[in-house]
Amino acid sequence: MTGVALLASCNHMIERHLWAAAVFVGSCLSGCGPDASGDVTVDVGVESVDGADGPVRDATAEPGDDAHRGECAPRCPDPMADAAPPEPDAAPVEPDAAPPEPDAARPEPDAAQPECASPAVCVPGDRRCQQGGRATCELDPNGCAEWVVGQPCADDASCQLDRCVPRCQDECAAGASTCEVGGPVGVRVCGQHDDDLCLEWGPALPCPAGDVCADGACAACADRPEAPNGRDDNCNGLIDEAPRGTLPTWCIVQWPPVLETRPGTPTSTTYGRVYTEGLTEAAGAHPGVVAQVGFGPVGSDPSGPGWQFTGAAYNLQIGNDDEYMAVLVPELAGQYDYAWRFSVDGGQTFGHCDVAGTAQGAYVPAAAGHLGVFDSPQWGNLQFPHALLATSGEETDVVYGQVFLAGVTDRPGPGAGLRAELGVGTEGADPAQFPQFWRWAPGVYNVDVGANDEYMARLTAGAPGRYDYAWRYSADDGRTWLYADTNGNDDGYDPGHAGALTVRERNPIPGCADDWMEDNDTRDTAFLTGPGFRNDLQLCNGDHDWYAIEVCAGGVVGLDATFDDDNLDMAARLFDGRGALVDVSDNAFPASHLNYASPRAQTVYAEVYGDVGPYSLAVRVDCEAGLCFEDRHEPNDQQADAVALPEGWQRDLSICANEADFFAVDVCARGEVGAIVTFEQARGELEVHVLDARGRIVGMSPLNVDGRRISNYTAFAAQTVFVRVRGRQAQQNRYDMLLLVTGCD
Repeated sequence: MTGVALLASCNHMIERHLWAAAVFVGSCLSGCGPDASGDVTVDVGVESVDGADGPVRDATAEPGDDAHRGECAPRCPDPMADAAPPEPDAAPVEPDAAPPEPDAARPEPDAAQPECASPAVCVPGDRRCQQGGRATCELDPNGCAEWVVGQPCADDASCQLDRCVPRCQDECAAGASTCEVGGPVGVRVCGQHDDDLCLEWGPALPCPAGDVCADGACAACADRPEAPNGRDDNCNGLIDEAPRGTLPTWCIVQWPPVLETRPGTPTSTTYGRVYTEGLTEAAGAHPGVVAQVGFGPVGSDPSGPGWQFTGAAYNLQIGNDDEYMAVLVPELAGQYDYAWRFSVDGGQTFGHCDVAGTAQGAYVPAAAGHLGVFDSPQWGNLQFPHALLATSGEETDVVYGQVFLAGVTDRPGPGAGLRAELGVGTEGADPAQFPQFWRWAPGVYNVDVGANDEYMARLTAGAPGRYDYAWRYSADDGRTWLYADTNGNDDGYDPGHAGALTVRERNPIPGCADDWMEDNDTRDTAFLTGPGFRNDLQLCNGDHDWYAIEVCAGGVVGLDATFDDDNLDMAARLFDGRGALVDVSDNAFPASHLNYASPRAQTVYAEVYGDVGPYSLAVRVDCEAGLCFEDRHEPNDQQADAVALPEGWQRDLSICANEADFFAVDVCARGEVGAIVTFEQARGELEVHVLDARGRIVGMSPLNVDGRRISNYTAFAAQTVFVRVRGRQAQQNRYDMLLLVTGCD
């Protein structure tokens, strides 16, 4: 074959191979096939470029697949695999001859395809922020990548780095630093320290020991006088406290003046208040103020030995003062002074405070607070009644007693670990000295009365005769007892103040004849009587005479029952129409006196009982005087006319419109006077005050809704104080009053 013929034959062969490859590849897009990583790529006809607009990669393609219109199909077979080799004997093609026609017509190219942007807009699956929301890169129906915007971010959020995050503002400039305030000396740096994209101050980075922070950087401490410049000038770890050695301008033991508790038991909360110009006026606790409360020996200097102080917590801002609060937990029983102390130079110098208020540390031990720590009941009494009349073999009326133990009875419900017992014994015998002459019955918790627990019990009358009865209380399961009489135990147990029990014969006395009003031994058979006087009545053994008395609304009923023989004992009780006990007189005297102001028209019932013998009965019904009548202490409308009263109950007292009752009470230094006034609030509001000798109010009762007023005052010196009871806004009413004096030997 000539060289020309050979060259023409080679060209023809090459052309046929190229044509066959073009025909076969026409059904596949060029560029399908595994890349270096084995993935399948879809080549959109341009070279790959780095960045978001490079070739689109489909992570779902399998090795060996090719792409077609954005989708992968099985890889195209080798176009040369099935092509028949040229015949070796084929006639050479002449150089100028037209190439032979292929066996089949060359296929027409497909219809025009849309061209995708080059380079690609994005990579499918990528995300970015766009138009106030998150946009995702997806393929359109033509296989081209495009950004699709989804749900916009909420109003209170913005899109940042393809995420919707809450809107925020920078708190500081990037890289800025500042000094930590109110804590250990350190530096805080501005940067990205949380989940949002805004800048904020980071946690404090402590300065080296002994350094201070100045202008946002740690520096060696120079120990200069403290100044309000945002620095720790005096090297004590605090910023802008008062200069070293400064005392508080003023401080006080705010409340209470007296604390009481048991060993190991927290006291009630005590409050202290402090003022120093430039430190305490602003709201919140100043880091330079240190507050502590402590206790120590009575009459001693709290800066000396024997005092124990504990830290206090900031409570609230009161005007220009800062108030702090704390509790004390003394371990040993005893009597102590207690005081607050404050430092305004970071704990280097303290000023001590008493209950009167202290300026520049001028503490007065006599004005210290008082802390009592008790391991046994501090106070108890025989509350009511003070005299009983019973028939041999029968139960007496209910007897009530009250007890106080700090940290126990001043909490709601029965005090933990307390025992209360009611006893009866030989007349005049002290139960602590002659226990063999007494017998005791357990009491049952009744109710809380202020800080006291009240117990109740009944006695069973034994042989006829006269006996004493009293309460006793224990906090150590009966190992030690506190014996209580009608005056309470402030002056110790006194047989002369014991309750008086009279037990009468059970069997009728021969010859005792019923009076003409019998049979009136029960309420249901009560004899109806009106105002007047009867002197031919008779009580036989075990006899109870009942009388029914009608009264108008606002009317006052009075009843006097008197034995003819002064050696006999009379008792009487008055009940309203609903059966409630409204007055009682059982003081073991030959006469009983009852009074009752009725709030409504009704029939009231009087019960008369006692020793055996003849008696007289006087009944008064006053529908004109209403609620107001002069009681047995009048006239005592002025402080100068005050009636001196001992401790205990005063019953059946009255207040008229525009009137006041004054009572004088002696109290020792550091003693506390308490006045409890009880009344029916619906009939008229009363108020009670404690006044000093100059007529100034030193104790007053808060308003309440249960007909009980309580006023207290702690005296700093022995003196006479005055209890004043009056109607609020000229109202009138009847009342009972309990006077208590505690803390005096």
